[in-house]
Amino acid sequence: MSQYRDCACEPLCLTVEKARFVIAVHAGHGPACREYLGASAFVAEFEAAY
Repeated sequence: MSQYRDCACEPLCLTVEKARFVIAVHAGHGPACREYLGASAFVAEFEAAY
């Protein structure tokens, strides 16, 4: 999924599965990785709703 490569961009059109993929790929990149932060927030919001 090449659209999720750039740490400077927020992830778009996420599903829970895609968000977990992005988290796995970007884990350890640090607090400046917008892909990781966006995907983490998406999953957290999804899990809070259920």
